[in-house]
Amino acid sequence: MKKEWVLVIFFAVSGASHPAFSGPAIINSPSAFFAENKVQIEQRAKDWFEKGNRAVVSGSYLEAIEAYTNAINLNPEYTEAYLHRGIVYARDLENYQRAVKDYDKVIELKPQFAGAYNNRGLAHEKLGNYYLAIIDFGKAIQLDPENSGTYSNRGVVYSKIRNFQQAIIDYNRAVKLNPGFAEAYNNRGYAFKELGKFNQAFKDFSRAIELNPKFFRAYNNRGSTYSEIGNFKKAFRDFNRAIKLKPEFSEAYYNRARTHREIGNYKEAINDLNMAIQLNSAYEEAYYNRGKTYHFLGDYKRAVEDYNKVIQLNSRKAEYYYGRGAAYKKMGGYREALKSYTQAIQLNDQYAEAYGNRGLVFWRLNNQKRAVNDLKTAARLGYLPAQDYLQSKRIKW
Repeated sequence: MKKEWVLVIFFAVSGASHPAFSGPAIINSPSAFFAENKVQIEQRAKDWFEKGNRAVVSGSYLEAIEAYTNAINLNPEYTEAYLHRGIVYARDLENYQRAVKDYDKVIELKPQFAGAYNNRGLAHEKLGNYYLAIIDFGKAIQLDPENSGTYSNRGVVYSKIRNFQQAIIDYNRAVKLNPGFAEAYNNRGYAFKELGKFNQAFKDFSRAIELNPKFFRAYNNRGSTYSEIGNFKKAFRDFNRAIKLKPEFSEAYYNRARTHREIGNYKEAINDLNMAIQLNSAYEEAYYNRGKTYHFLGDYKRAVEDYNKVIQLNSRKAEYYYGRGAAYKKMGGYREALKSYTQAIQLNDQYAEAYGNRGLVFWRLNNQKRAVNDLKTAARLGYLPAQDYLQSKRIKW
């Protein structure tokens, strides 16, 4: 069941300003000439910087990048320009590698600036560099130990590496510093849920909703938790509320679909998965689960189409190939099934079900030697159907 935590993106600004040249001056020495020239250059840089800020407000992000770059070219030590360009790269253009480079420069120029470490940590998190993110958030906390957002951000990364105990420690600190921090309660609820502490999870999700009655992600998370403990009525209520608050929230449709499948409402599940995919055309879990649902309904052709799509999105998950192999097998496409099962095994050589089903396909194709080898492997890996099949044929494994 898909859950959502929330990163607190507070792109801090250092607050320093550059003085503007206020009027003409009498130049009576070479040093005065160069001083005035420097002020003029700084003013031009500031003008470009402010133009970049206006472009961000209007949503013209590439124009903003160009303006900040012009400011930097005029003043290579313009910390705020590097910072704001990094923000646009990360938040608006999702170019996290370029953002990291800009934050590197900010830190080089102002090594005591906690906000730059936080922002670089956010970019590292998006790149999957979780340990680098933890280091950056730690440095930001060292420089600014009263910032609740940084603790919550580090907690999110600890959750992503499944260190939920450490995540809870950070969320505890975040809500102690800021008792009205709805996102931190939501995030801590997720960590409690993953540890099987459902009562604490419900309490935190409900507290997040109390603090922010329009917090659609908290409704989604609480609904997912209700679904996992089998309270489907309350799960549907929360998913419906999340969707009402945020009709384009694909995760709520996905989770509601999963709950429909749990109680056998397969057509309703298909409808919700269709909506999730319509809202997010790269939603691999939605394609995979729709494929599984089509398979269950006996629509193997559509199941194969969904498995093909999800494999295009992510070719490194063995279960996607296994699902496609099972659908091909049902359609009588044994050669295609063999290929898919083999691809699953190449990705996971301990995949007992894939060996077992590939063995059965080999048997149907009258390749008994390879069939027996696969079935024996599956049996040794603990796959009971393979063990039963071999026993029925009086073959030792």
